[in-house]
Amino acid sequence: MEDTIKDVHLLSETQLKKLRRNERDRLRSLSKRESLKDMKMVVEELEAKKRELLVRRSGAEPVSYGTRNHVSLNRRTNAQDEVLKDDPTTASLVTPLSIQQDEFVSLTELIEQLRAENAALVRQLHERDLFNSAMQHLLLDFDKKDSTPHHSDDSDDGELHLQLHTLIGFTPLTQEEVRVFADQLLRQCRSARYEHLLRDKYSSGGKVFGWSDTRSQVGASITFLVTKRIANALPADMERVMWSCLTDSTRITRLLPPGLKCDIRVLQQVSENILIIDRRTYVGEPAATLRTVYMLLRVHDFEGGDIVIMKTIDSPLVKKLLLHDEVWCDIFYWMRFELIRSSNLNGKEFVETMTEFGGALSYVHEAHARAWLAELVFLAVRWETLAVSPVLLKAF
Repeated sequence: MEDTIKDVHLLSETQLKKLRRNERDRLRSLSKRESLKDMKMVVEELEAKKRELLVRRSGAEPVSYGTRNHVSLNRRTNAQDEVLKDDPTTASLVTPLSIQQDEFVSLTELIEQLRAENAALVRQLHERDLFNSAMQHLLLDFDKKDSTPHHSDDSDDGELHLQLHTLIGFTPLTQEEVRVFADQLLRQCRSARYEHLLRDKYSSGGKVFGWSDTRSQVGASITFLVTKRIANALPADMERVMWSCLTDSTRITRLLPPGLKCDIRVLQQVSENILIIDRRTYVGEPAATLRTVYMLLRVHDFEGGDIVIMKTIDSPLVKKLLLHDEVWCDIFYWMRFELIRSSNLNGKEFVETMTEFGGALSYVHEAHARAWLAELVFLAVRWETLAVSPVLLKAF
């Protein structure tokens, strides 16, 4: 009986603490909201005073730009000096506050001028980058056409228009942007793999040609992993074949289910291991086009494996490339290959490659997610047929 009363007392104390904490959080939130409202009113008052001062000091003269802003303060100061010479009694009217107001008006005009100049320079830099990118890719296209026989086709004009629209609309990423996004990509991949290992996972429960799958779900986001041990294949060879497959439109189309066609264009080659790719996937008849621009990255990770990662570049500037009949599609996939040395009962050593195909996707309709996840294992089997078989044949 005493234990029961004690438990009830402890439960009441816990509830009281929770209520006090909720009340404290509510008061803090209310105080923050009131502070933000007061600060907003202060900012509006200061903006109104600033506009009033600019109108009063500028008079009827329009706000000027260029070199006139640099001399406006000197002009006002010289005018004040002339007034003091003509009528010394007016010296008391020219106060330090008046001089400060003149300086504030001049500096404000100068700030507006610099902002306008900066915006113009940004536009010019953007246009220059677009022109340089278009010229580089057009030269690459001419080199390809010179090395292959020419076939006239009625669709040439449409294809050329599509290429020009793709190239001219893309601004190459800077080295700093590439570095930041590549670091972010590696961190996200590592985090997704580890979180998937820690979560409660579910599986289809079977294997298809040795491939097994696991999946974990958080809200509308699903992380999947399809794995298999492949004997007599080295990670470096499989990574190299995978890279060539992901950069070739014909080969990557063979990985997709029937009825899908994929078109790949390299927008920017940062290095041998980093590419910016524009991909269109045509679905069904009449064709609906899914489009994404993503970074394709390959690296030797700190765990000793070779990994290939692709992830959509989520940027408004990139999404401006989208045509009116296209649908934007976000992707985040990786392929990882790790060498495993084993020995059989006779003591003979052999090598295996732990092959891992993983990714994360968010869905709007659960039926679409189920259909895509059901396709994953078969996608891995098609990839093994296309990419792994040449490696095994070479090994033997």
